[in-house]
Amino acid sequence: MTEAPTTEPDAVAKALGHSFRDPNLLRTALTHPSWSCEHRDDPDNQRLEFLGDAVVGLRLAERLFERFPDAREGELTRMRASLASGEALARKADALGLGHALRLGRGQVREGGDFNVHNLADAMEAVLGAVCADAGYNAAAAVFDRLFADEISALRASPPGSENPRSELQILASRKFGEMPQYTDVSREGSDSAPVYTASVVIAGRSASGTGRTKRGARAAAAAAMLKSLRAASGACVAALAASCLLCAGCSGKRSAESSAWEKLPPDAGVRMYAYDDELTSISPRDAGTEGAAKASRWIAQQLRQMGYRPVADCWTESTYTGRRTFCNVWAEYRGRSRKTVVLGSHYDTKSGIPDFKGANDGGSSTAVLLGLAEHLAETKPDLKYTVRFAFFDGEESVGSYREDDGLHGSRRMAFEFVGRRNAGEEGGNPLVACIVADMVGDRRLALDIPRNVTPWLATAAIKASLALKDASPPVSIANTVIVDDHVPFVLLGFPAIDLIDFDYGSAPGRHDWWHTAEDTMDKIDAGSLHRTATLLLAILSRIERGDDVPQAIAEP
Repeated sequence: MTEAPTTEPDAVAKALGHSFRDPNLLRTALTHPSWSCEHRDDPDNQRLEFLGDAVVGLRLAERLFERFPDAREGELTRMRASLASGEALARKADALGLGHALRLGRGQVREGGDFNVHNLADAMEAVLGAVCADAGYNAAAAVFDRLFADEISALRASPPGSENPRSELQILASRKFGEMPQYTDVSREGSDSAPVYTASVVIAGRSASGTGRTKRGARAAAAAAMLKSLRAASGACVAALAASCLLCAGCSGKRSAESSAWEKLPPDAGVRMYAYDDELTSISPRDAGTEGAAKASRWIAQQLRQMGYRPVADCWTESTYTGRRTFCNVWAEYRGRSRKTVVLGSHYDTKSGIPDFKGANDGGSSTAVLLGLAEHLAETKPDLKYTVRFAFFDGEESVGSYREDDGLHGSRRMAFEFVGRRNAGEEGGNPLVACIVADMVGDRRLALDIPRNVTPWLATAAIKASLALKDASPPVSIANTVIVDDHVPFVLLGFPAIDLIDFDYGSAPGRHDWWHTAEDTMDKIDAGSLHRTATLLLAILSRIERGDDVPQAIAEP
């Protein structure tokens, strides 16, 4: 029997400071879809969540715009993302006791759904949506202001890039010196409960050091010190540079806003992807079902939110070869004119049982490429025909050998989602135009293979795109083997899918001795390889947008 919530809606209304004219709206806002599946007459909170998401976004934009008149768009977006994140909304929902007031189905009750971050964040948005539906936007905005007054007051504007000095330093070093920062862990002092790490960084013969409570913190402090040093050294040039900028301003013109601008990546995109890979690799191990994987999924969602997306964390528990495990796919969509979707997929988890396994290439590189592409579309804002879903799969790696209950958990779950959409007759029966999976794409000696078990027209599109790009793309060839990867569930369920993978990963051609070992580290990753892979994926997406190679039965009319 479904368990009833322990907190009544009246207590929630009191905590909100709003008296509902229609109490059923609050009741609905506190109804999880799992309850509605078991009680068909009770609507769930998803429509109100949709409305509440708009309330949160608009009210935050208004408050930040008023409070920080000198902040630029990127800084305002960062601050909005920090307060509109699932974690921030879930913390506020927990403080209000929404978890105890949620009506949950039996499965959600067993799995602790009353403290699930995703459920709490959705409930917070749904409750604000209920206030808006009950009394209008101004009432909902007033409730939001009361609830988040302390968080908004605590926000401080900061210089662009100050939240991630390592990423900023990598971009600066690439542009100014044509090289990557080299970090060294110098020492560890202090007690086990209060360690102090020292790290140094070297760029073009310059060095700087920093300390922190963790190795990661020490490297960030070293990067911040190097940035400060470089800015001080260039201070004497600022006046001259400003004068020359004024002289050139009249002839520089406005950057072209052509619709095709999205098809070309900026030169520094590879460096930004390298920074993403480096950040993700610092979260290891991230085997499915572990705290590391949970931390990695939250980190991915945070990056997407900062770009302006609204990421979805699809978390579930299922029986596997090694018992019940929890997985979490993260995805976000760049909406096109049609709901027909092109999925760009990567797994982010690492394989278990390998000591000190970082997964810089296997999981890290493709995740970084997808984040770079998501950022690129968010910045160029193209008018696309198809919706592009950036999908970050959990549970790709098997514990033993691949079988139905071991490996490909995340991609299988998403493939079945599209089966449901297809069975519902959505988009003329073809909701998924293509699934393009990338894996192990950061090797310095990058050469991509397409396995035999892919959709032929997508293989043709990839080969043609690579040939047209010439040196801007990695070499692409058809392999002689079948490869089990995240494209397989889509192919087996009748959807077009392809896998692009560099399976020759080692200290010498053909040795493959870095794969699934502690040698899979960031020093093996090349920013240029990440850039070329992303360029190829963009070119394939562009061909699909134009309808090149796409069968008429799949293409948008």
